[in-house]
Amino acid sequence: MKRGSYPILITTCWFCLLGILLPGTARASERDSLKNLANIPGADMSLYHLYTELAPKRYAEAMNYAALFVKALDTTYADPIAARMCNAVADFHEKEEFVYSDAIEWRMRSLHMYSLLGDDFGAGYTLYNLSRIYYRRSEFHLTLQTLDKALDLLTPYEPAPIVAECYNLLGATYFMCQDYPNAQRHFTRYAQEVMARRDSIKIPVALNNLAVYAQSQGDTTRCRQLIETSISICKEKNNQEMLAHSYINLINNLIESGNIAKAESYLEMTRPLVHNAEMRGKCHTNASQIHQIKEDWEASIACLWSAIEEYKKGEFEMDLRSCYSDLIELYKIVGDDEKVNEVALELYNISKHRKLETTYQQLFQYQNEIIQQKEIERKLEKENNHRVLMVVSIGGILLFIMGVILYFWKRREIVRRNEIELQKERLINEKNQQAIRSKNEILEIRRMEEFKVDSMRADVIEQLNSLKPLIKEKEVRDRINQICNEIEKSKEGDLWEEISQYIPEFNSEFFQRLTQDFPTLSVNERRLCAFLNLNLSTKEISEITRQSPHSINIARGRLRKKLGLTGSELSIQEFLTKYNQQTTEQ
Repeated sequence: MKRGSYPILITTCWFCLLGILLPGTARASERDSLKNLANIPGADMSLYHLYTELAPKRYAEAMNYAALFVKALDTTYADPIAARMCNAVADFHEKEEFVYSDAIEWRMRSLHMYSLLGDDFGAGYTLYNLSRIYYRRSEFHLTLQTLDKALDLLTPYEPAPIVAECYNLLGATYFMCQDYPNAQRHFTRYAQEVMARRDSIKIPVALNNLAVYAQSQGDTTRCRQLIETSISICKEKNNQEMLAHSYINLINNLIESGNIAKAESYLEMTRPLVHNAEMRGKCHTNASQIHQIKEDWEASIACLWSAIEEYKKGEFEMDLRSCYSDLIELYKIVGDDEKVNEVALELYNISKHRKLETTYQQLFQYQNEIIQQKEIERKLEKENNHRVLMVVSIGGILLFIMGVILYFWKRREIVRRNEIELQKERLINEKNQQAIRSKNEILEIRRMEEFKVDSMRADVIEQLNSLKPLIKEKEVRDRINQICNEIEKSKEGDLWEEISQYIPEFNSEFFQRLTQDFPTLSVNERRLCAFLNLNLSTKEISEITRQSPHSINIARGRLRKKLGLTGSELSIQEFLTKYNQQTTEQ
């Protein structure tokens, strides 16, 4: 299959792409840009307005005005509109006139402006268009070099459709230089991306590329299936341009398969669809191949001369070389040596301005080594980043695990300490409960004994008092009064003696240690400590001791002083509770 049949060369217009990529607010910024454009030295806005007015009607004339406008601008200034105009003129020379040298010049102008503007996206897209022109000129080393720069600028912006086109062009370039593994890899990647986007315009391009690869590997059946699928999609979407390319690829497949009748049929279907010199030249070369198979040498020669006439309308040096080479072989067959020499001279004149194909392939291999080295470096950098990420991740996981372990260890310690505190509190509570029970028993006993003793004392005192009127001797009466007073005084001593039998604290280790640590405490003060240690209130102590609450409060004040609590907010009960805990721990 001939080089010129690649569908990769079909691209959308620059302005169409901008219409997709630019946001809806672009009109306002466009007006601002026009003001800036008018201020550039050399800007003739009348030429600009002629360009915009004629572009939809007389495209070639509009491009002429655009070229005049841009050439008059001061090259030290740059503007986005001027940069797009340069690309529009480049598109015109590339796709309409096929004058690739002029197209390259205008791409370079646009690239210069985008560089001044610092617009990496615009520069990247211009580089892609430039690499496409290098591919058309078979300058594959420049194609790879320019594509590599384009991908570096475009990849950060992630414009998937444009990056995909770059990889598609890479596949075509690798294919032309017979690097089939890389060609297949890029063609397959392009096909996956356009199918994922369901891009009905680009899917036929991807299918034709895969068909070209399949044909080169001798798989004519798969090639034909892919092309027929492409034709079906083109007909459904009314894509006439891509349909013509698919027909030409199918014709080449049929010629190589020997199905000449069907190839002729598709060739007739193709002719009404072609509208430029490149496609008409392809139709003529296909017709020449058909006539060669039929051994109709004169018809084949005539078709080649028709193809040459078409290719001379543009810069199709490689296609012209191919046609002249075929003509030499045909003239040798018919025995026309004069024509052989004439055509050979034409071929020499073309070839001397172009480097040999082997030179391009050598340069391609050199460039390919550079690109592969860059890919290796990128992979190494990616692997290093991955290792760093793994180390950081593992370190983070280990720190997290250590943090979790430390957290649960601290929590366990807190729980253990809480359990110890709870156990101490349970012991204190049990002791307090026991003390409360003892206190209740004491109160009950106290009431019973108090009733008995008071009754007995009251009876004795009453009987003695009843005897006093009967006794005349004053000494006897005084003695009776003394006995009554002694009975009254013995009441308190008896009370303490009775109560001491039911208060364990009076003989406990706590009471003994209290006596040892505070020897200045009187008996009554030590007994008051025992009552307070039982959490008895002043009223309850008053009932037990038969003392007034006022007397007990005075006694508590003296006790605070002896216990060293003067000026402290700590109560006697709190002091005794802590003192009791210390005694228990010891």
